[in-house]
Amino acid sequence: MKMNIQLDMPEIWLMMNIMNEVCYGIPMENFEKTVGNEQSAVDLLNRIIKEENDGGLFTFNDTELQILRNSFHAVCKEIDDWEFPIRVGILKEEARAIWEKIDTPPLA
Repeated sequence: MKMNIQLDMPEIWLMMNIMNEVCYGIPMENFEKTVGNEQSAVDLLNRIIKEENDGGLFTFNDTELQILRNSFHAVCKEIDDWEFPIRVGILKEEARAIWEKIDTPPLA
């Protein structure tokens, strides 16, 4: 199943920063268990970067959405509150509010 999500620049930047931290920042003992397939996560980051200026409409499949969810939770768990804005660019509470908007399925 695929899901279309319209994102504004702060939401896109949050996703890029979260994925960048997961792929290249925070050390992970078991990437596959915590996030999912490592190459798929890197490919997703690269696609988000490539498509960031294409109007903000992203289509994610179930695997990509799960990688995004897992990445967000891993970054929130692994990065301390004081360090979060330095590494991600916004406060953890602000990131959670944006994430809730992104992760909420549209009403049918």
